Amino acid sequence: MKKLTNKFGFWTTLAMTLTATIGSSLLISFNQVMFLSKENWIFMIIAWVIGAIIIIPENLMMAEAGASYKMNGASYGWVKRANWNVLAFWFGWVLISMVSAASIASVSMATGDMIASIVNNKDVLAVGSYESKAVGIGILIVLAVTQMFIKNSKKIMQHLFTVMTMLPIAFILIMAMVYGNLHQNTETSQEINQSMSQIFLASGLLIPAITFTSYGYSGTEVSIFMAQDIEKAEKNVPKVIASAIAIIVVIYVLFGLALLTLAPTSALGDPNSKVPDILNIPDWAKLTFQILAIFLFVGSLSSFLVYQTAFVVKLSEEKEIGKIFQKRNKIDSAWVATLLLIAMASVYVFTSNLFSIISYFTMATSLLKFLTFVTIIHLRRTDKEYRKIWNNKVFWTFAISSILFAILTFSGSIMAQFYMSSDDDVVIKSLISQSIVLGVVLLLIPIGIVKTKIMNKKNNNLANK
Repeated sequence: MKKLTNKFGFWTTLAMTLTATIGSSLLISFNQVMFLSKENWIFMIIAWVIGAIIIIPENLMMAEAGASYKMNGASYGWVKRANWNVLAFWFGWVLISMVSAASIASVSMATGDMIASIVNNKDVLAVGSYESKAVGIGILIVLAVTQMFIKNSKKIMQHLFTVMTMLPIAFILIMAMVYGNLHQNTETSQEINQSMSQIFLASGLLIPAITFTSYGYSGTEVSIFMAQDIEKAEKNVPKVIASAIAIIVVIYVLFGLALLTLAPTSALGDPNSKVPDILNIPDWAKLTFQILAIFLFVGSLSSFLVYQTAFVVKLSEEKEIGKIFQKRNKIDSAWVATLLLIAMASVYVFTSNLFSIISYFTMATSLLKFLTFVTIIHLRRTDKEYRKIWNNKVFWTFAISSILFAILTFSGSIMAQFYMSSDDDVVIKSLISQSIVLGVVLLLIPIGIVKTKIMNKKNNNLANK
């Protein structure tokens, strides 16, 4: 019994999952999903619901592997366990350069834009300008320096910002009850209801919107990565995943419906608009929401720096990147690893827009998920230490669904580029940019082959001495 006192139960794990998922990702991605849903609120809700449905089998599939291998690094660790060293190198670098860095970049950019929205003076600080981007990166640097040099600052920040997670969303729900207009988008609703066949015809066009919801749902897999700290992980992790996704999709749909009573769909569907600027609420309410959102964004950045830095250190320990990234200061902060993430995030911030960054994120996560699912299948078939939770029929249903959905979301990240502008030149430039990023990702494979050969040669030389 004493062992279990240090482990998390169902309710604690559920709370941690909700905290990790709900927050900045929804505020950042909501406009993008509405835009990709062709400013159609029914399509938008369908996209969020389908987005939740497709992550259920993949999370339940990964839950089995998480219960089998209680290790840090999760998916990366599974690839290493399969002894696929080249792919592990590729996985690690894609994760830190395209997922970790893109996550930090998107929230940094959103923070700068929200501050610019408060300033409300284009001559001083315009939304989307280089100045607002610099403000976002500046806040990121201040947070990083605080974590590097102030003892226990990480723990204090985590507790403080955890409280802030739900406040902006709760505030919008309250504003909708007080100031919401149920007839705000009545005309659009009537038009859609007259031709429900559009939903079927538009199902293919919804793929990019569904893909972008994956950004909003990132975090639902937290319980998988901390399975070693959860009481009765085999039972509780699947229950937490199913419960968390059900709660989150309800909150997201309610948030969407609340916004629909406060702003027209044309404004909500503008990927460049900021939620507080388009709401029909008093100025004091807009300012309150902006301040709450900034606290939420800063809290997300703080969490990202803690967790993503730990993974960079893990890669360094596994010799995927230089030993220098394990370097720590007097308060045990891995400051070099943190600087690497800030540098990568800065490149995204100053060379891309929010839409493109989320596209890179969804493209990378789709590729990594595909490799993860293939790895789990391999380990389940070959590793004697693998612990099966699901029977074969259930597992293969999860596996096939997950692989198909990974292919679907990868396609959606590319299709989204055709939606971002009616200007063909802009679309072509965006596709070229995404192709270059994909080319760099593929280039990591031959680099991994060379690196693995060098490491094997060194190990053989040491063994022969």
